[in-house]
Amino acid sequence: MLMVAFIYAITSALGKRAILYSNPIFFGCFYYLGLALFFIPSYIKHPVLYSKKNFFIGVIVGGLTALMIIFHVLAITKTKAVYMISVKRLSPLLGVIYGGLIFKEERFCLRFFAATCMCLGAIIIYFWGMK
Repeated sequence: MLMVAFIYAITSALGKRAILYSNPIFFGCFYYLGLALFFIPSYIKHPVLYSKKNFFIGVIVGGLTALMIIFHVLAITKTKAVYMISVKRLSPLLGVIYGGLIFKEERFCLRFFAATCMCLGAIIIYFWGMK
């Protein structure tokens, strides 16, 4: 997980640089379209994709993901990348709460503790940057 955080720190800084040199909406579409095309081979002949119900759910999820990408690239142009990414990292806490309360996922307390630690890290980054 630490390696993933390290890689994401580098790519978020490089992504901000790319966004500043181009249009944020263009970059968001180009980057995520390229990422999706890269993963197409893993989706071929996947049984979940051949259901009409799953197709429409996929369209809804895809539309919400597109909105997330637009808001992501617009937000990262407005502030320092480290601040925006740290605020974005607060979302797992809500996901864990939804998972535990609505979907009755197992080991809720452990996941909630881990998500709270991530949120505390984001808060520390925020206050450290206020100096």
